[in-house]
This record gives sequence, structure tokens and C-alpha cells, in this order.
Amino acid sequence: MDITQLKQLLSSSRKTAETLLPIKEYLTSLRANPDKSDEFPEALVGCADASRDEDWRVPIGDSGILELVADVLDEETERGEDARVVVQIQALRLCGNGCAEKDVNRARMASRKNGLRSLVQAITNDKLLKFGIPVLYNICLDYEDTQKQAIKDGFGDALFTLLKRDVLKDNDNESILGEALEERLMMITELLVKHDEFKDSLDPSFISVLLKLALSSNLTEIEIYAYLLRFINSLLSHESFQTHIITTGTVESLLDILEDSYTRFSDDGEESETTRKLLTHLRKTLIISLSNISSNKHFTEKYPLDSSPLLKKLLIWLCLPGINTLSGGKQTQNHLLQEALQTSACIMLGNVATSDEVCLTFVKVKEIHMTLIRIMGQKDKDYGTVFSAVGMLRNLVLPADNKVIVGKPEYGIWQALETRWLHGIEGGIEKQVPYAVSGLVRLLIRGCKENAIRLLENADSQLDSSEEEKEKTVTRLSILLKLYAKSDEIPTKTEYARTVCEILRCVAGWKKQSTTPLTVVEGTGLSIDDVQKRIFDAEARFKNHEMIPQVLADMVSQDKWPAIRSEGIFSLGLLAAGFGSAAPGEEIEKRGARLVWRAKQEWWPVVSGEGGADIGGAVIGEVGEKEGKEKKKKMVLEGRDFANALSLAAEVRRRLDGELETQEKEQLNGLMRRLTSGSTQQGVRLVT
Repeated sequence: MDITQLKQLLSSSRKTAETLLPIKEYLTSLRANPDKSDEFPEALVGCADASRDEDWRVPIGDSGILELVADVLDEETERGEDARVVVQIQALRLCGNGCAEKDVNRARMASRKNGLRSLVQAITNDKLLKFGIPVLYNICLDYEDTQKQAIKDGFGDALFTLLKRDVLKDNDNESILGEALEERLMMITELLVKHDEFKDSLDPSFISVLLKLALSSNLTEIEIYAYLLRFINSLLSHESFQTHIITTGTVESLLDILEDSYTRFSDDGEESETTRKLLTHLRKTLIISLSNISSNKHFTEKYPLDSSPLLKKLLIWLCLPGINTLSGGKQTQNHLLQEALQTSACIMLGNVATSDEVCLTFVKVKEIHMTLIRIMGQKDKDYGTVFSAVGMLRNLVLPADNKVIVGKPEYGIWQALETRWLHGIEGGIEKQVPYAVSGLVRLLIRGCKENAIRLLENADSQLDSSEEEKEKTVTRLSILLKLYAKSDEIPTKTEYARTVCEILRCVAGWKKQSTTPLTVVEGTGLSIDDVQKRIFDAEARFKNHEMIPQVLADMVSQDKWPAIRSEGIFSLGLLAAGFGSAAPGEEIEKRGARLVWRAKQEWWPVVSGEGGADIGGAVIGEVGEKEGKEKKKKMVLEGRDFANALSLAAEVRRRLDGELETQEKEQLNGLMRRLTSGSTQQGVRLVT
């Protein structure tokens, strides 16, 4: 056979492996005969050109030509360097074209003895990389086996070698590869980085090279920039790369990249909507990476609170004015940058605030809470910034001392909370912020009696309500309860319900501490009589909120969280009992029990077992069908639930003895007997 006959066979309409067998024998003989070194490259050109025809690709694989030519890439020959490069280029072309959209050929390449090693190494050879990159892309696209083989055969090291040379640009700022190949190289990387094996194969110092490239002034194509930043963010989800940039002190580079993303490319004016969305997504993922890094255990070791320039920079970012993004003001690029920097500062500083010592320093020394409250209180502030600010406040109020400080009216926390509540009642569209705020309120109240009282005080804002409702006193708790009724988000409703429980615990705690009431409001200068009066006033205010038993009953009737159900049963019992001791006047004591009894349709089926369950067996309730089969949903009363439910029933029976119908009394007596029986089966020791 000669070249003319080869071309004739490749022009045949009968595109089968059998047609190609003579060509395979011809290539084998040429490969083994150095005397025909000029003929071999020409034969490969003919085969590589033919492989562009999709109908020839599978036959090229079936005939063995694909693997034969791939082997040529692996071997050392006696041909001169130039001749060898010519052969390798044509071999690369055939491998790349032959594997395009043909998984059967990709599988052949992945299962070769030498795998993809030679193809991977081709991208580090200046004479081959322009062919090696598209070939490797064709072979790896949409096929995991070749992706994993490329990783195994050293793509990470090859890419590291390329990027360390800053191969994307030469000294004259002209692209060595051209935009198309630059993008294709990044596309290969994006295919492989989704595999943990790829990240594990990379030296942690790789991330420093990527950060340097991302800040290079030569990088002007947004598509390449986007691939690079996605690569960086993907690596930074792994602790080894986080630790590297922390220990080498290059976290600042990531902060610089965030700032730079607002000036390198503009997402206003002439830029397309696609570009704006792309930039917005990239910036959000950068902030996520900064969050991951600041959560790393090594972060505070490298960046101490009292001396780190980076943390000082974050404190400056925190105090930036930003913009009310929904208030009609023009959003300039600078305003958007300020919001992003402020959000990042809230998140990173919030992650640093994981110990009482740091939280106390942030509040007592640096007074960060004042800025965070200001951010939270801006109704039309960017949702992401508000959410991050509230998240940091939640961390700061964990220490008991900080609850008291942050809760002081002069700092505006209650007005800011009212702003967020009213925004939710008016139909605010964001979901994350109400949930974060609900958690903040609960933490402010938890164990802090003074803040519990403030939640029961008259609100500074007014509800948009009916004339009848306007006649009633509007407390902060009543606004919270209205938001509870309006909300469809179960996690948010649950947090507010738990806040009601915290208030109940606080009131009960005050009454137990009546011998030393000044500890309740330490530092206020109030007399014992004033404190006692304030406690009783708070209890009366609390019981004036007729929706409270319904909120607690909702906790009992839900079947998702047993711990929440237990908390609801306990709190209903407290409310029915008048918080554990006598208050001035019999009427106020009965009020709580009456409210609890009115809401019995919600809690009674659970604690009584009348929802279709055996109270002795501690399985409550039944649900419908799932996947065509009838299932039972277990609502198991825990040991403490029997004691609390028994206390609830007993207190309602005792407080309302003169008001209940005979049938109602019998219902309660029967419930108490069943609860006692169920608790005995569960080995519970009841407290009477």
C-alpha cells in the first residue's frame, strides 16, 4: 500500500473497521521502518483528516488504528525532533477527532496501558500544546473515566507547570494560546475539578499561583476570569488550600480579588445582562470562600484580633455606608462594592467571634454591635448585608453580659427589630432575614430577664390594623405574634414560638428569685418593690396576648421535631400554672389556664392519644399514604413529656375547677390517669 491507496480507501463510502484494516497494517509497517520517515507523517495526516468525518470515528477505534496512533505518542524514536513533532501533532489530531462525541473511543483511551500520560504531557510542550489542549478536552468531555485517567496521569502537575509560567500571556501582553484555547484549557480544568481526586493531586501552593493570576492586569477576558475564579473557589472548599493561604498570609489577596472584581469588569452600562449575572455569582462565591477561610481553625492563629492588619481592614469595611438598595437611590458600582465588602466583614468577623472572650471584646471594647444594629435597622438595606449582620449579632449575644449591653434601648436594638418585623408583616420577600432575626430575638431573651421585659413593653411602632385593634396596647411581643401568624416559613415560626417559651421561663425564674429581686435588673437602681411590681406587670402583659397558647399548641401538634413538641408541652404547663407561684389576685392566675384550655383542640390529641394512638405505647397519631402504602408516623412522648403533660392537665383542672363542665372535668381526670399509666410504662418518675 502507498499514500494514494490509503486516500482512496478513506474516500470509500463503506466506512467500516474492515475497510480500515489494510490501513492499520500499512501504518504498522511505516512505524517500524525509519527509512520511510517522510511517508509516515503523510499517512497520519490522511487518517487524522478522515477522523473529522463522524462516520469514520468508531471504525477507526474498532480497527485498532486509534490505539496504534496513541502508542506513537508514547514512544521514543530515531526520527529527528522536527519529524517527531510532526508525527505527534498528527497523532494528537487523530486521537482528538476520533474521540469527539464517541464514548467508545474515549473508553479505549482511558483503558490503555499508558493511559493519557502522553496527551497530558503534550500540553506542557510549547510545540504541541495548541493541539494537546483541544484533544484533551475532546477526550474528557462528558466522560468520567477519561477525566479520572487524566487526573491520574498528572494533569494537575501539567497545569501547574503551565500556570507558573504565566502561559496565558507573554511579555508583550499578547495571548500565547489565543482566547479560544485559553478558554478550552480552563474548561478542561472545570471538568476535572469536580473530582476530589483532582484537588487531592494538587500541591496546596497551587492556590497562590491562581490568586496571582486572578490579580494580573493582563487578564482581560471575562470568560477566562470566570473560569479562574470558579477554580479558585472550588479549591478553597478544601481545608488544605484554605490552610495554605492562611499560613502564607495571602488571605489578603482574596480580599483584593473581591474588590478588583468591581473595577476590572463593569456590570453596568454597556455590559450585558448575562455578564451582570455572571459577575454577581462570582462575587457571591468569593464571599462564600472568605467565609470558609475565616471559619478555618488556623485563621485566628495567623490573624490575631489585637494586631492583625487584615482584621483592622475588615472593621473598616464593616463601617462603610453602603446603600439602601430598594429605596430608589441609584446603585453605582461603588455602592455595590461597599455592600459586598460590608457583607464580607460581617461574615468573617462573625466567624472569628466563636468564643466568649472575642465576643466580649467586640462588644465592650470595639462596640461592633452598634454598627450591626444600624445595618439591621435599615428597612431597605441589601438583604444579604442585613442577613450577615444579624448572623454576627447572634454570635455576639451568646455571652450573658453581651445580652444586657446589646439589649439597652439607647443602642436601638428594639427599634431595629421592629423595623424588620414590620417589613415582614408588610410582605417583605426575603426569607432568610426573618429566620435570622427570629433566632436573634430568642437568643437575646434567653436567660436575660431584662430583655424579656423589654419585649413585653409598648412598641415604638404601630401596626396597620383595624380600629378595634388600634384600641389595644401594641407591645413588641404583639408585633412578633402578628408576624408569626402571617409567616408561612416553619423554621421562622418555630424560632418565634421558642422565644415565647423563653419569656415564660424568665417570668417563672423571676418569681423563684423573689427574695433577691435586684439581681433581675442589676444596676438599675430600682427598689425591691419597684422590681416586684415590674415583674407582676410583665406577667400581666404576657397573659394579655391571647394568641400565646395557640403558638405553644402549634409546637405540640407539629410532628417534625420531638424536642420542640416537648418544649411546647412544658410551656403550656407553665402558662396554666401561673408560672409556678401565686401572683397578686386570683383572676390573673386563672387567665393563663383559660387561654390554655381554649387552645386544647391543638394540644389535646397529642397528649391524650385521641389522634389515633395508644398513650401507653407512646405512639401518637397516624398519617396517610406514601408511595402507595399506608404509613404510620410515630410521635413518641419522651419520659419528661409524661410528667409535663400530667402537670399541664392537673393545673388546668385545679385552676378552673369552678368553671369546668362535669364532662370536661372527667376528660381531664381520665387524661391524668392515662398519662400516669403511660409514664409508669416508660419508667418515668412523676413530680407532684
